[in-house]
Amino acid sequence: MRTKILFALLVVGLSGAAQAELQDANLDGVMNQADSVVTIGFEELVSESTSYTEDGYLITTTGALRTTGQRGNPPPEVYAASSSQTNTLSAADEAPFSLRSIQLAGGPSVGGIWPQTITFTGLLSGGGSVTQSFVVTGSNENSIDISNWQTFVFDYADFQNVVSVSWQPQFTLADNITVGFLTKARPVVIFGDSFED
Repeated sequence: MRTKILFALLVVGLSGAAQAELQDANLDGVMNQADSVVTIGFEELVSESTSYTEDGYLITTTGALRTTGQRGNPPPEVYAASSSQTNTLSAADEAPFSLRSIQLAGGPSVGGIWPQTITFTGLLSGGGSVTQSFVVTGSNENSIDISNWQTFVFDYADFQNVVSVSWQPQFTLADNITVGFLTKARPVVIFGDSFED
């Protein structure tokens, strides 16, 4: 007796070569769910802006975003006009994303006391929130300390699938914010024959 069997396979994270092989095998519906990464480097930031968009991501602030254009890693960088302002990162299309890492350094330190603890709060797409704090070293001189850029990595399990992340930058400089997003996956349906005697 001949029996038709339906196999359903969800293909996730295949390499381009593997996808090509499946396409060559006339299997439709293959889509990669690899994490695509974007780095926000503030190349087009105009000082005193209240928002900034780069590669599909938006940073808004309750104050103003400033840059010297010379002190990033590499230049430029962003820092806050006021130590009490709040910056918020989101996707321009409001889609969920993962926050991977950020580079911070001691910034304009008029009145600043170092080290400073910067706390990031992410709002999850399914509701709820997550937080993570980093300690940033700096200088108590009236200058911008760029000698010690630090890369801080977010807990991926917590900061994936967020719709926004907010923080008070205080007197820190920021550069190279790395975010990722999942491309949409869909199932691949494979039909096969099985034979029974």
